[in-house]
Amino acid sequence: MDAAVEAHRIALHENLGVEDRATALLALVSVQAEAGRTGEARVHADELTALVQDRSDALFAEAMWTAAAVRMRQGDYPGAQACLQDALERFDSQEDLILWIRLRLAAGRLHLQKMPADPARAQRRAQEAEAALALVGTPALRQDLTALKADLAFATGRYDDARALLAELAADRPRMTYRGQVRLEILRHQLLILAGDPAGVQGLRTLAQQAQEDANIDLAAEIWRVLADALTPTHATPPTPATPPTAPAPPPTAPAPPPAASAAPAAPTITPAVAGVAGAARAAGG
Repeated sequence: MDAAVEAHRIALHENLGVEDRATALLALVSVQAEAGRTGEARVHADELTALVQDRSDALFAEAMWTAAAVRMRQGDYPGAQACLQDALERFDSQEDLILWIRLRLAAGRLHLQKMPADPARAQRRAQEAEAALALVGTPALRQDLTALKADLAFATGRYDDARALLAELAADRPRMTYRGQVRLEILRHQLLILAGDPAGVQGLRTLAQQAQEDANIDLAAEIWRVLADALTPTHATPPTPATPPTAPAPPPTAPAPPPAASAAPAAPTITPAVAGVAGAARAAGG
């Protein structure tokens, strides 16, 4: 942290060029964000984006990606999306194809994390990244893509596909960042909860507590939210069935002759409709 702060101070006061100042800011923002100092990181991220706004090269793309990551940690998903969209539109794949792919993976992740999520747009970004990976794939990027596809499968209700993709990742040596690996654990525990395994709930609690202890407050908040969503019933209470319609009354008949004086009065007839109403009243009272 101290080294990054000092590098930024030197770049600022020695009147260095844009590239040197932007490089120093990139390092400072990343260190501050990882340390949980998102407020300071946001201030320097805004300074960084203003510095590179007239560019469209790799430095610009990395700056906008970094600024988007800080905004995501703050829960500012519209701001993060604006930063990434700017980079997606202005940065050419011929400049740096790997960076071009990473931007799309980051955008796909954003579309799944924001509220409400947008799986359709996440799917489009994943497809763009996958097509480019056929040309310049690296093991780390392939894992990032597989992880995104696993989360996308979960978000769209394809739970068996999500499990299969997790198993594929588990069979390989992990090359993902700390946050990427935590998100895989989040998904694994979500699937356990869906299967009725109580270990999933405890697993998410443990992840959230560990993130808090590591000062990853935004990640901890995300895990607690996932846990709350997982424990919230998703099926609404079915509506009470409507009372079946009463059969139409029979046509009137000719009046019967009056009974003899000595005859006892006839017992009242209980029709099915009256019986149904009485049963409903007893059920409501009970």
